[in-house]
Amino acid sequence: MKRLLIVLVLFLTACRSSQELAYHQFVSDLEEINKSSGSMPFDVEISVNKLTDMEFQYNVIIDQPDHDIKDMRVLVVHNAETDSIFPSVGIVDKKVDLVTGNVDVNNNLVKGIALVGYLPIDTDPDITFKVMVEYNDEQNKKILFIISMR
Repeated sequence: MKRLLIVLVLFLTACRSSQELAYHQFVSDLEEINKSSGSMPFDVEISVNKLTDMEFQYNVIIDQPDHDIKDMRVLVVHNAETDSIFPSVGIVDKKVDLVTGNVDVNNNLVKGIALVGYLPIDTDPDITFKVMVEYNDEQNKKILFIISMR
């Protein structure tokens, strides 16, 4: 029984480490990209609001897809200095499908995605956000969009 527990702990640790490595690699890659991709088959909205006297909250909403989008991974980075992690979907957790039809949250079929992050109140107001969206289209071809917004 002890051996089974040790093997399980090692397996979970290894999976977690590979997810963390993938997350950090995506962050590093996205920070280096300086241009946006073409037109997207969904809407992306970014807003920044004062949450408290100490911090701002930023929201990235992805919704209104033109067609079903499978196996979606999303990462949001910015150029502001912060100790917080960057919000993501599908990198360290399960990928989602953005659908135009029926929603089934238990099976990760959603109409939209909301990513939320926090910034200190003394952040320079001229923030650049970069959003990476990776997914598979109807032919299982991998599609990548990079959005850069101020």
